[in-house]
Amino acid sequence: MINSKTTTKGQTSAIEIAIIIPAIIIAIIVFIALIPNYSYSAGSEVNTFQLNAMAQSLLQYIVTNPGNPPSWGLNASQLAAFGLAEPNQPYSLDPFKVLALTYWDYQNGINPLPPPSGTSAICQVPQSSTGFFGYLNSLNITSLYITNYFIIMPTSLAKASLNYASVKEMLGLSKNYNFKLVIYPVFNVTVTNNTLTNTVMVKVTRFNTNPQQPVPNATVQITYTIMYYSSSGGNKFSFAICAGTSPPETTNNNGIAVFNMATLNCTNTAGNITVNHPYISNASSIYIDAYASISGIGDHGYLVWPNNITIPLLMVMILPNSTNMNSILFIDPSALNTTCLEIIYNITGKRSLGLRVMAIYKSVYGYVFQETNFTLSPANGNSQQSYPVPCTTTYPSNNPNSGQKSSVCYWNVPSSPMFLIVTVYRNSQGQPNTIPKSQILVIPYGISPQFYLSNRVIVFGESIKDAPVGTATSLVYIGDSAYYATLYLYYGGNAFGPMG
Repeated sequence: MINSKTTTKGQTSAIEIAIIIPAIIIAIIVFIALIPNYSYSAGSEVNTFQLNAMAQSLLQYIVTNPGNPPSWGLNASQLAAFGLAEPNQPYSLDPFKVLALTYWDYQNGINPLPPPSGTSAICQVPQSSTGFFGYLNSLNITSLYITNYFIIMPTSLAKASLNYASVKEMLGLSKNYNFKLVIYPVFNVTVTNNTLTNTVMVKVTRFNTNPQQPVPNATVQITYTIMYYSSSGGNKFSFAICAGTSPPETTNNNGIAVFNMATLNCTNTAGNITVNHPYISNASSIYIDAYASISGIGDHGYLVWPNNITIPLLMVMILPNSTNMNSILFIDPSALNTTCLEIIYNITGKRSLGLRVMAIYKSVYGYVFQETNFTLSPANGNSQQSYPVPCTTTYPSNNPNSGQKSSVCYWNVPSSPMFLIVTVYRNSQGQPNTIPKSQILVIPYGISPQFYLSNRVIVFGESIKDAPVGTATSLVYIGDSAYYATLYLYYGGNAFGPMG
């Protein structure tokens, strides 16, 4: 019986094997036929996942680490490790480092330069060993760009320039990888004034929508600095600089909040005219900072009025001076009248005939109404020192018509971000009507780089056309303004490998 059962079982096994083996062979043939499509699909999913994971890791490192040295935003030539964060403040970006990205963006033609656009806004610096041009040449500045805010930006300043290839190496990316970092605001805040109705309108929209969607129920508050100027002939004049902050308003369904300036208070910070209310219809110059926020996310919008000045009283430039200090240069336009300024501003030289400059500071803790005033006298090249911040002359010249005047002076300012609202008014009369009586300059010394951007996008890095790409996005802050930082990571090789 035992032998019979064994024989029967052996016959059954042989039959099963005879059936299974052809099935296995058929399955193998089908599997081999399907392998290319299966591998391509699975491989694409793994590659995209890997790129996204790498992009997320890379972005998190960039927005949570300060880099080395931690203050490299003041002098990018000493950069040894790349990171954008404030020291010990992850996701809070250092304003000076963001400005370094902005300069790189402009210098590499990624985004169009702010108005006035075109080559007419580029000025070539004459070669010289003396005077103000000699000072610029000593810093290897060969050309200047002039914005519509009369802020002069050096287009060839080595210390303010980043090297993309070096940064990519610092981040540990091999030659097969490229990255592009894009920073843009969450909100677009625009400010307009109506001198006929004495009102200010603030509109808040979502930046990254087309068309831009309004943001209702946002809380808006405006801080204003207004200059009043009057004269009775000769050198007799009266002026006032008043400032204040409005109670908060809420945007309507169209994202708009309106402020009636006649109902607001105005505190005199300087001058010999008493002002009770900020009547913008009587103002000579206006600066308004509007801050809009909702659910803890906010941004600023700015108004500088009048905005149609074609011949400025004063121009400014910010230059890195050392590893922990920058310089703000106050420049009478006549000091540059041998460059293309002669074309842009219709020969501005010596028309201002003396300027008195008064600066109001804004720190990261709020506005500090501490005036610092000094006088520039472009006709004779003299510059008085001021208190508490001295304004030091650069390379005096005995020839007032040489374009090398000492009517350029500078402040050495600390590494902490500031926001300077500079009110400028004429000391003398008799200029043509094209010369304004007063001017407001806003100098975003680190604290508000968005003033340079005018609700624009910052781009740093390079893409690879038609290459696989991974993306990562993070909410970050610059001061009290909210931005999105998006990193695109591209791979241009034939196979994926680890970051080099």
